[in-house]
Amino acid sequence: MTTASPADRRLRRRAAARAAAAFAAVWVWMAAGAAPAVAQTPAGQTDAEQTDAEQTDAGRSDPGRSNAGQSAPVRLFPGLDGAPAPQPDAAPAPPSSGVIGSGPEAVEVAPLTAPAADAVGLIDSASGGLPADMWTGAPRLRVHQGLLGLPTQSRTLAGRTLAIRFLTSAAPAPGDAADPPAGDILAARIDALVALGALQAATGLAEISSRGGQGPLETPALTRARAEAHLAAGALPAACTDARPMSQRSDAPFWQKLLIACQAAAGQTGEAEFGLGLLVEMGVDDPLFLTIADAMIAGRAPDLSASDPGAFTALTSAMARALGAQPPAAVAMQGSAPAVAALAATAPQALALAEAAAWRGALDPARLAELYAGADFDKAQLDSPLSAADALDGARARALLYQSLSIQTVPAAKAELLTAAFRTAARDGLYPLAAAVFADHLAQVPPETGLSFFAETAARALYAAGSMRAAERWRRLIEARAMGETADAGAASGPMTAAGERLWALGRLAGTIPMEEGGAGRLAAWERRIAARAPEQAGDLMLRVLLPLAALEPADDSLTDALFRRARAGDLVEATTANPAAGALMGRAAAEGRVGETVLFALYRLGGLPAADMEPTSLAEIAAALAAVGLEAEGRRLALESAVAAGL
Repeated sequence: MTTASPADRRLRRRAAARAAAAFAAVWVWMAAGAAPAVAQTPAGQTDAEQTDAEQTDAGRSDPGRSNAGQSAPVRLFPGLDGAPAPQPDAAPAPPSSGVIGSGPEAVEVAPLTAPAADAVGLIDSASGGLPADMWTGAPRLRVHQGLLGLPTQSRTLAGRTLAIRFLTSAAPAPGDAADPPAGDILAARIDALVALGALQAATGLAEISSRGGQGPLETPALTRARAEAHLAAGALPAACTDARPMSQRSDAPFWQKLLIACQAAAGQTGEAEFGLGLLVEMGVDDPLFLTIADAMIAGRAPDLSASDPGAFTALTSAMARALGAQPPAAVAMQGSAPAVAALAATAPQALALAEAAAWRGALDPARLAELYAGADFDKAQLDSPLSAADALDGARARALLYQSLSIQTVPAAKAELLTAAFRTAARDGLYPLAAAVFADHLAQVPPETGLSFFAETAARALYAAGSMRAAERWRRLIEARAMGETADAGAASGPMTAAGERLWALGRLAGTIPMEEGGAGRLAAWERRIAARAPEQAGDLMLRVLLPLAALEPADDSLTDALFRRARAGDLVEATTANPAAGALMGRAAAEGRVGETVLFALYRLGGLPAADMEPTSLAEIAAALAAVGLEAEGRRLALESAVAAGL
């Protein structure tokens, strides 16, 4: 055990003293013939039933003293200790249709009939999920261990979208459920969604697992995964449902800690103090939990600014969130997704921190959009957003532009606001993230001739966001305008012609421009444009397009010729190859048509690298493997995102 600090030792002494006092009080009470109250947790409580954290100071008796003659303790979650509470709506049955999340990460919920353990999901093959036979031929133990070891962050939006689709797809797991037992693979999927910050999907899967077709699915791992999914989302009451029975059946400290948090939140200070004292006596070494639990019992919000950002678990994050205690700012770059969610909830105006967390894959882009929409601005700023944005830092500028887009109705004005947003995002290295966050606003701008000035900006952002068809409509507008330019004398290479040549490669990667006669000429024109616009990056950018295309379309001779030119030039890239062993396994699984394993190892291959840092050969291998199992569009989107992120 590590040496405790003086402050920690003082906390332990106080907890032990409180536990002794609580134990004595309970002993006297029981000797008099009473029985201790059992906490009753109504199922289905939500965040809306929490009271403001600052109310916990009012009416709370001193810990360890009798409450006779004093006002009842204020409860963070009324009803947890059996007291009357507003009755929440009954937990809904799995919806017959609907959407979890928003933007490019949205997943549609599909009805499932009596699913077996591990097979449940939010989507099936008919509603956008992966095939029901995705795990055919895969060893059960390898699948389980592979899910447990999935990279905890995805710094490519295309990779993140694929991971969420993969983890929420309904499909029977392989094997006879002996090792690991039925339910543990589902638990690993829920845990992976929590780690990605896909909290709506995680809690949705947790809720479905608790209403399995044959009754709730129960293993220790699955019960804990359900609790941690609710904790990560800040829904402490929902997590408390299993706290008492599991604390009696399991020796895992997690359940003892959760029970203490639930008791403290319900105002059961004596029981919480007693449990906290027992933990101290058992030698449980978790200074952050002890600090927050002590604060919950005392009814105050602790100062967590000096806490270790890596120490925040789903439980301590939910406890801090319930008290309104802000985790340290470093959580944005170093903390887990639950800790990031707590930071976003307690410091919603810290937009730069939210952007940093979203960029590294710990915060859902849809949640970032919500924070943009809730930022505080005065009327003058909203009346003149373009000029006001120039005086703000990047994050607040983008939030102001986001809110202004919600108000603005004139397409040309929307185009100017979007152009400013994408310009600031590119300057700050956040362009792919901004493309995803602003995608809904961009979709509201129609591709019209009067907006030709915006066409290239719109097409590039839509390609980056994965909206291929919408991007193609803008590119076709550019092509039509370019034809008019070539018809004018002396305008053989006007701005629309140049824009069309620059976008041509993105359309090819997206698959919206097929192989064609004269493709070699179009490709050569694109190479000239890139070499002229970014001579120092040209070799890197060309390889990011040509290698994936050659892997996806090996019959295109023009691509072979272009690669020969790059080979003669000796082009190099400054990028990182992630997990080559996973690449070998991915290729083998793809060759044998095993969809689930191909996606699993593709996600390992991507790792936590930003799209711009991925080595083009790796991207080409991933794209080819995904295409081999029917996921060509996903491979193309990964390659396209890498090219755009690198500056194409």
